[in-house]
Amino acid sequence: MAPLFQSAAKDIERAEHLLELRDGCLEIQRRISKASWTLYTTQYLQSLGYDGGRRRLNAELRKTFIASAIIILTTSGVRNHELLSIKKGCSFTNIDDDGNTIIWMRGRSEKTYEGDTEWIITDITRKAINIATRITEPLRNELESDIHRRLHADPECTATWQMTAYREAIFIGRNFVTGKIQTISSGWLGSLVSQYCKGIGLKWKISPHQFRRTFAVYVVRSANGDIRYLKQHFKHWSLDMTALYASHDERDSELLDEVMAAFSEAKYDVLEHILDESTPLSGGLAESVRKFRAAKIQTYKSHSAMVKTVSDSVFIRATSVAWCTNDLVSCVGGSGVEATRCGDCVNSIIDDTKVPVWQAIYSQQLELIKLTDIGASGIERVRRDMARCTKVLSDLGAEVGGGF
Repeated sequence: MAPLFQSAAKDIERAEHLLELRDGCLEIQRRISKASWTLYTTQYLQSLGYDGGRRRLNAELRKTFIASAIIILTTSGVRNHELLSIKKGCSFTNIDDDGNTIIWMRGRSEKTYEGDTEWIITDITRKAINIATRITEPLRNELESDIHRRLHADPECTATWQMTAYREAIFIGRNFVTGKIQTISSGWLGSLVSQYCKGIGLKWKISPHQFRRTFAVYVVRSANGDIRYLKQHFKHWSLDMTALYASHDERDSELLDEVMAAFSEAKYDVLEHILDESTPLSGGLAESVRKFRAAKIQTYKSHSAMVKTVSDSVFIRATSVAWCTNDLVSCVGGSGVEATRCGDCVNSIIDDTKVPVWQAIYSQQLELIKLTDIGASGIERVRRDMARCTKVLSDLGAEVGGGF
C-alpha cells in the first residue's frame, strides 16, 4: 500500500499548480466562443510552460482527483460509500483537553445505520479534501445553474429536486451514458482506483475494504514507531487518541473496533517475539523475562496460550527505542535527550528489532564526543549514553563500532 500512498501524495503536491492552470483556462473560455477554446487555452498553457494542452491538463486533474480519494481512504479509514457522502466544508477542528488541535471529517455511514458520522483525520487528509473540492467545483457550478434553470421552468419538477442532493457533494462526475452530473458510485470509484494503480505500474488489485484494514494497521504501526514515510500522517494516533475517538458520540464504532483489534494483534506479535527463547533481550526487565522463558511453565497448554495470557495481562507500549511496561504517562524515556534512558530502566524490554535505532544513537554519540564546545557536563552525558548503547547492543549480540 505504501507505493500507492506515496504516488497519491506526490500527485496532490502538484494540484495547486494544475488548478491554477485550469482556472486560467476557464477564465479564457468565459470570454470567447466555444469554437476558439482549444486554440486560446493551448496558447495560454504554452505561455506558462505547460505542453500538452487542455486534454493533458484534464487527464492530470483526473489523476489528482483519484489520488485525493486514495489519500482520504488511507488516512481516515472510511468505506467507499462514506467517502462519497462527504460534502463541501466537511472538515472542521476542535481542541482537546490537552490543547491539541484535532481535525475531523463529517460524513454519513449507512453500513451499520450509524447515520451522521465523524472521523479523525490529519493535515494531508484535509488537503486532499480541499483539492478534490476544487477539482469538482466547475461541475457543481454547472449543476447549480442547471437546477436554477429547471426550477424556474417547472418549480414542481421532482427530478430537479432530486438533483439538489448532489449540489454540495465533493465526489461527483458526469454520467457517461446520460451526461448528468451526480455523485459517483462505489463501483465507479473502485474502477477509478484500479485505473490509477495500473497507471503507476501496480499490478495487484485493490479491494475497497483494504484501505480500511490498512488504516487500522498503519495507526498501530505508527504508534509503535514501525513505519517511516507514513508516520508523519499517522502521528496523531495513539492509545490516548483512540480513547478520545471512543468517547466521541458520532464516531465510526466499527472502525474503532478494527483499530483496537489491530492494536491487540500487534501487541500479541511483539510479546510472541519477546517470549521466544531465541530472541536476544536487553533492558531492565530482560533478566526477568529470560527467567520466565526458561521456566517452561506448564500452566499453559502451548506457547501461543502463554503469549495470549501475558498479552491480556501486561501493559506494553512502544517508545522510540524500547518496549515500555510503565503505564504512567509522565515517563519521558525514549525521546529527545533522554533517548537512552530506556536502556537501564526497570520497566523496559528491548529486543533485536530495536538494534538499528541503538546503532544510530551510538553513531551520533561518536560524533558528539568530538565536539569541543559542549563542556564537561555535555561530555559526561555523551559518555553515559555511549555506555548505555554499548550495553544494549552487546546484550542483543549486535556490532558496536568505535569506542571512547
